[in-house]
Amino acid sequence: MRGTYALVTAGLLGGLLARPAVADVPGEIGDQEVGVGAAIAAGGDLTAGGVRVSGRYLYQLAEDDWFDGAVGFTYGGGGVGCVDVAGELACDRGRLRGAAVEVTAGVRRRFTGRGRFVPHVRVAVGGRLVRFGDDDLGGFAIPVVAAGGIRVRVTPGIAIGAEAALESGIAWFGRGLGAEPQLGMVVGGQVEFRLR
Repeated sequence: MRGTYALVTAGLLGGLLARPAVADVPGEIGDQEVGVGAAIAAGGDLTAGGVRVSGRYLYQLAEDDWFDGAVGFTYGGGGVGCVDVAGELACDRGRLRGAAVEVTAGVRRRFTGRGRFVPHVRVAVGGRLVRFGDDDLGGFAIPVVAAGGIRVRVTPGIAIGAEAALESGIAWFGRGLGAEPQLGMVVGGQVEFRLR
């Protein structure tokens, strides 16, 4: 009897003191995850905007921090937005025009949420190829991203979330434009799948 009592007590204490596995915590991010997302990217001037689809990879670095790498494709409208004024190119693009391909790398930090809802912030830097086809204008940008979002785990292996991001940086264009600022906002959602 005494042996059984000792075993039960040791088991209960061990269960209370042990940190729950990531898979057992509602809303928790897994050690590794992949995701897909869709968003609206609002650009302006020479920042491409439109519908953005992306793929993402998360890898746990520390208890609350994850490497967050993404590849994104932005598809916006066309139309001529640049004119030659006294031998210099002047461009005034709409917010949802142009196209871009980008790769970003950064860190996502999660915070304690309420129940299954887990908020996070993300900072990242990347490289982006920008193209305005109707103006025969292209360039390379270096965006810096600051974002915040929230997610909820809907099954042990799947989470859904929403995020808003501000992007700023600089781009270098041809046709005599040179360096131009980049500024945009992105709002969208994603589905993330646990790998481990």
